[in-house]
Amino acid sequence: MSYEERFRYATSVYQMRMHTGQFLSGSSQSINLFDVFQQIHAASRNSMFHGTSTFPPQHKALLWIYESALRMVCQLSAQFTVAQCCAVTLPYWEWELGYIEVSGMPGGGYWGRIEQTDVFQFPDIMGDTTPQVNTNYIDTGIFAYSTPFDPPGKDLKRAFSVKSLSNNTGPAQIRNFIVNNPTYSRFLPYIHGALHGQIHTFIGFSMGATSTAALDPLFYMHHCNVDRFYHIWADCHGYEGVSPNQMTTTHYDAQNPIGLVGTTVKNPTTGVAWDVSIDNPMNFYLISTTATFLPISDWPTPRQMWSLSNGWGGLNYRYGADKMAVSLTARCPNKVWTWVNQ
Repeated sequence: MSYEERFRYATSVYQMRMHTGQFLSGSSQSINLFDVFQQIHAASRNSMFHGTSTFPPQHKALLWIYESALRMVCQLSAQFTVAQCCAVTLPYWEWELGYIEVSGMPGGGYWGRIEQTDVFQFPDIMGDTTPQVNTNYIDTGIFAYSTPFDPPGKDLKRAFSVKSLSNNTGPAQIRNFIVNNPTYSRFLPYIHGALHGQIHTFIGFSMGATSTAALDPLFYMHHCNVDRFYHIWADCHGYEGVSPNQMTTTHYDAQNPIGLVGTTVKNPTTGVAWDVSIDNPMNFYLISTTATFLPISDWPTPRQMWSLSNGWGGLNYRYGADKMAVSLTARCPNKVWTWVNQ
């Protein structure tokens, strides 16, 4: 993305926190739009966001709604033209490009430069990677702790803790896992734990906890990258040609919890295990037990979130030119990229 595109994106995120209204079904509470999404992710009644097979499709729906909200507040702020606002997109953070191969290191690599990837190319937008000494406040950029974006008690901090990362999430390891695990049940623990979880702990502070992670704008860029990995995996194996009504357990396998170990995710109110079957609606409550951002009748199902086009709510997007997809072409069962590398 160019400097101007990144600036419009970050400015729109900033305006989301400045934009206050009554957005909630079942509540007259006034809340800023950025915090709406943080509350959706933090709410215990949305536990299916993590630990179950609904992790990729439920976050995918959250990202699409978030991007739509960005475009709306961009137009309402009147800082850019309508055409520019309609072109605002949620960028993905290719943190895997910060992986440096170092001979002699266990696993063949070392996370040495992840904090120098292109997200931080312009510190005056996303902030630098040298937080204020002893406090870890982000003190530069549009989201710096000294700006109205970070009110008292919600100061943005980042740790960039390299020791939180392992060598099983470098580019070569990601490619191997994508190719060698064609079933959803095999790929899911890796995308949830390694590709998703390690970056949360790497950034730390707000990003290090489910209840606060979505306070950091990096959260959405990271999850957009996780969503990209999900679709590279599907595209690599030719699943983009599978329509929602043709899905089998190869493409979505209902699991609660993920894998052979873990704790069953339960409804905190009833104590009953979440229903994560393919046609069961996925929750979009807020922290309040009554408020929802979407009417319950509009909650998406995993099946509805499968396709990248003609899906739930008009979802229609592609991932652009992709270095990882190109390097996978010779190894993937399917040689034609449809959902990525466009």
